[in-house]
Amino acid sequence: MNLRDIPFIQLNVDIDYERLLSEYKEVEKRYSFEKYKTNYSVVKEKYENAWDGICLISSGGELYSDLHEGKSSVSTITELKNVCPYYYELISNLGGDGFRARIMRIAPRESLVWHSHVLEHRQSEWQLTCQVPII
Repeated sequence: MNLRDIPFIQLNVDIDYERLLSEYKEVEKRYSFEKYKTNYSVVKEKYENAWDGICLISSGGELYSDLHEGKSSVSTITELKNVCPYYYELISNLGGDGFRARIMRIAPRESLVWHSHVLEHRQSEWQLTCQVPII
């Protein structure tokens, strides 16, 4: 698949990448990132080696509660609000207030498989998933 063939929506949002990176480094200093745990056997081993994260807005406000597929509860801001206020400002500017959000990392020379949150994870068709690259 050619990257130019992937549909995208260009958003009219200015992002302060230096601030984003600075806050990320602060989170990285103070917290650990946990491995993503998938239920899909085809990618289970790959994701355990490739993908980890920490939650900004999560089920129940826990730092690691949404690093897996499954049922979720009310989306609540986590304690990271005190460490990275700009992330929450950006989430709000993108219309994500009240929705789950996390910082995810992909290990060097690793990748994720193509997937659809709508088709495979029952995400509503009207809901947009935004990925903002930091590094």
